[in-house]
Amino acid sequence: MIKKPSKDELTGVEAKYIGQLAQVIKDIGVANSDGIGVIKIYGETWQAKSSDGCEIKAGQMVKIVRNESLIMFVEKCEE
Repeated sequence: MIKKPSKDELTGVEAKYIGQLAQVIKDIGVANSDGIGVIKIYGETWQAKSSDGCEIKAGQMVKIVRNESLIMFVEKCEE
């Protein structure tokens, strides 16, 4: 029987990135880019999409809410 880790037992990408803040370095949600932008966290760059489809400009801070393959899904941080 395979046990799915609980929220307190997350490992890998979930433990390191989910819930963390990152900086947008390439606009997210722009129509001609399939909505994919780029974020930077821990000195690494990741492709990112907005979790609610809104546009997020470079320079803004976002919170990583989930990961699908090599794409991080983010939401705007409250200003």
